[in-house]
Amino acid sequence: MSMLFPILEEISKVLGKPYFSSPETRFGFRKGNCVIIMSLDEKGMGVGSFVGGARLCLDPKTFYDFASSLRKLKSVHQTAHAITLETHPASEEFGKDLFDVFPRLSYNMMFSSLKRKKSMRVVGLIEDTYKVLVEIEKLVKEYRAKDVGFDNLKKLWESTLVTKDKNEKGKLLEKLLSTLIARDENFAITDVNLRTRSEELDIVVENSGLVPFFSQLRCPIILFECKNWSSKIGADEIRNFAQKVQNRPRALCSVGVLVTVTELTRDASNELLGQRGRDFAIAILERKDLEKTITQRIPIAETLKNVIRKSGLR
Repeated sequence: MSMLFPILEEISKVLGKPYFSSPETRFGFRKGNCVIIMSLDEKGMGVGSFVGGARLCLDPKTFYDFASSLRKLKSVHQTAHAITLETHPASEEFGKDLFDVFPRLSYNMMFSSLKRKKSMRVVGLIEDTYKVLVEIEKLVKEYRAKDVGFDNLKKLWESTLVTKDKNEKGKLLEKLLSTLIARDENFAITDVNLRTRSEELDIVVENSGLVPFFSQLRCPIILFECKNWSSKIGADEIRNFAQKVQNRPRALCSVGVLVTVTELTRDASNELLGQRGRDFAIAILERKDLEKTITQRIPIAETLKNVIRKSGLR
């Protein structure tokens, strides 16, 4: 495997330094939204890659058009490979006849094959892979406008804001947030309304760390608390949620996101300032953030990255 390490320097000239690495076995590169992960073992090299935030919810005809466009990209790549469409069952809000899809590009090479073709051939393969990812990203941007999931999310968001039923208000906001999170490849929802022996957690999310920010966050579990209130959020709500995050082991959970459709009181803002410098972070996902995510069709990972980063700069 040592034959490949000089090649990593050449790849870094194209994609930049790896944003993560496991000693001599796994290397992750990112350029823009394009992510390439190289995995090495004693037999050869495996490459898996994807475009961050590329998951789409498409109707059947649009799905097949998208898949057909992806197949045409195979000619761009100069080795045996597979462009795969990872599909997930669409949530109930989107209907059963829709496809929730996420494109990936992957291939493998044996070390014996690499030696015959000269090891520097790997650099060319990675460059080709990046070119294909750029083309996939262009396709995703084109088909994002046809993503019916966001149309349904917009309706759910409007219902969340106008309902007068107190019980329904909270459930709709949780449903909206859960749907946004479930559609992002960076996260997996493990629990909703989890009751422990001492408290209730609205949404518990597992962070896959597929992209650099969430990989470097070193926070496998993120807690979410939803407040669809008509009144402002007070200091007690900040303290109570901070306590829930603080009650988790830091090795597992160091970030909590409070989701609110109303503003914070001055006392609540001061309470947030008082949380600075601790070994955990409380981020606030506001109404304007959700509005922008839905209307501009932005992956929720991008929105969460911005509010979590903001929480560290108060």
